[in-house]
Amino acid sequence: KRNNFTLAKRIGAEAISTYKRIGDKTGEAMAWDSLGQTAYQDFCYDEAIRCGRRALKLAQELGNRKTEALAMHELARWSVIKGDAHMALQMATAALAIFQQVNYGRGYEASALGCIIEAHVMSNNIDPALEIAKDQVDKVRERDEHRELVNCLMHMAYVQSASGNLEEALLTEQEAYSVCQSKGLRRLESRSLENQAFFYTSMKNREMAIRSAKEAVDILRELELPEHECKGRMFIEARIYVMNNAFAEAAQAAKQALELARDIGDMKLEGQAMLAVCTCYAVQSNSIDKAIKAGELAAEIFKEVGGNYKIDQAKAYQAQAECHAVVGDYSAALRSAKQSELLLTDFGDRRRLARMKHTTVNILTSCGDFEEATRVAMEALKIMRSEDDSRGTVLSLFVVINSSAMALAQEGEPKPRRIYTQNCEKAIRLAKEAISISIKLGDHVSESYGFCW
Repeated sequence: KRNNFTLAKRIGAEAISTYKRIGDKTGEAMAWDSLGQTAYQDFCYDEAIRCGRRALKLAQELGNRKTEALAMHELARWSVIKGDAHMALQMATAALAIFQQVNYGRGYEASALGCIIEAHVMSNNIDPALEIAKDQVDKVRERDEHRELVNCLMHMAYVQSASGNLEEALLTEQEAYSVCQSKGLRRLESRSLENQAFFYTSMKNREMAIRSAKEAVDILRELELPEHECKGRMFIEARIYVMNNAFAEAAQAAKQALELARDIGDMKLEGQAMLAVCTCYAVQSNSIDKAIKAGELAAEIFKEVGGNYKIDQAKAYQAQAECHAVVGDYSAALRSAKQSELLLTDFGDRRRLARMKHTTVNILTSCGDFEEATRVAMEALKIMRSEDDSRGTVLSLFVVINSSAMALAQEGEPKPRRIYTQNCEKAIRLAKEAISISIKLGDHVSESYGFCW
């Protein structure tokens, strides 16, 4: 609660040592679980998963089925966040089997099924995900459990949208909304309106998207939940405005969030709201200076907060880098990009670091340093490959190909024919790799882009 994760982890490690010394495996398993939860809250997902595996191993040694299922369930949740669909599916399926066997509670069963559905969608296995979601909705209808029905309908709408059936997804979400209205489930009603806003945006229905977003936030205000209203202003209302090209309205919503954060006295929220203000100004060509200033203030706030908010500080520097690049100040852009990369390296978020390097590549390309852009692009590709991030690898492959092609085509002394041949052959090999991964992911857009190259 005090954002001192370093101290929390040290105390957790001391608890584990104590339990080991006295031979209390049950206590040790609980301590590993607590340490995993702490790492998760600190955004250290690899560390959380390592702790979760230790807790799971001890639970299995003790023969404690409930603790084993809970450990598997946490591992599934963290794997979904990390993007490891295979592990998420494996853990969630095993946890669900035990939950059903020991009758642990329908809430845990529903949560495990949600992880299974997400894992299938991440792997582009839409049919089994949709089958599970529909089966859950049918079962919950029979039990007449309203809150659980709403959650299951939202799961089904999520899968339908992932399959491209936005009209069906909207109808399913509207059914969930109707249940919320009739049963007075106000918080879930707000969440359903949020989902509808994003569906309407994807369907190019600007008016309904904005109306749904505003109604979602209005509910949070009526419920007198200032912290949630603040988050709603920046993460729902402002985002929907930006997605629908209403940039002035987006900036206004972000500034309202900033005022709320200051009234609450929460520096973390203030930093996030300031970053939202930066983002909203950044998309307006006549407000870049304001965006840079807001980005600088956000970075200062996150630096003072410290802890896991290094990631948000890195985001603030990334926003500044992009803004500096827009106005042609490439030296400042590269300095901000470097600060962001250093923070992410220190924090250990390698996937986000690779994506940040893509921003650095764009800046280097804009200022004509194509060879350095290609070198940085290769660094990003190596990270994505080492992280076994398939989608990230495909994106990085195209970044490398593009920067290499621009380096080859740059003006200057004519290059020997063999240089062109070697670089084209390398680009083709990389494009074929992108095609192969895209086919496995079922990503037809990336597949076609690979064939273009």
